[in-house]
Amino acid sequence: MTIRKGDFIISENTVGEVLDINEDDKLEVNFIRPWQTEANGKIFKYDASNEWEEISKDAVETHVEKPKDKFDYPKVYLELGLKCMGEYKGEMIFIKKDADIEKDEDLKKFEFPTDGFDTDDESTNEYVFDGFVVPDEEGEAFTPASPTSEFVQYTHSAVHGYNDWVPNKDDKMQMGIKRTIDAMETKYASKEDDRQFSAGRSIDYNHPPLKKSKSTQK
Repeated sequence: MTIRKGDFIISENTVGEVLDINEDDKLEVNFIRPWQTEANGKIFKYDASNEWEEISKDAVETHVEKPKDKFDYPKVYLELGLKCMGEYKGEMIFIKKDADIEKDEDLKKFEFPTDGFDTDDESTNEYVFDGFVVPDEEGEAFTPASPTSEFVQYTHSAVHGYNDWVPNKDDKMQMGIKRTIDAMETKYASKEDDRQFSAGRSIDYNHPPLKKSKSTQK
């Protein structure tokens, strides 16, 4: 079994992402665990960036390679038994793949993010949640997701890349796309700025955090 940085594993029935492989050939893993304060622990999220764990390769029960297409991450999570539900309180959140949010009393009461798309459809032609959202006015105030996973890091990197994109002025499609995105950004950022200001905060939407700081061994 060849495990590389960025791959996903299951150990002791817990899904994790391999952050690195140390000099002792052990895996440094950021696990996805129940968020005990949300929906009676039926919502899952990555551990904090300073809570990665070191495990041996022998402890790996299931191994899934890092997807080649960055936007296939939600499908990988599904393969591992988790469904990506978007961002909530600055965290990428998940539920069990077989969880029924219409029947489970705890999940019925939970306010799931309304931005993003359902990942049940595994068609490669369908767009899936991209990890960068603007919340509804009635939802939680926006905070960028913590870059504890490569999926979030890539998405935030794409936001930074867009800032430097200069469309070809002779290409009507490129110019139209740029105008549309910029108009949407201005519209929704303005609304969110009012919410952040009332709470005494401000957020740089165009420069979300790119990488987590290197943690110390747990």
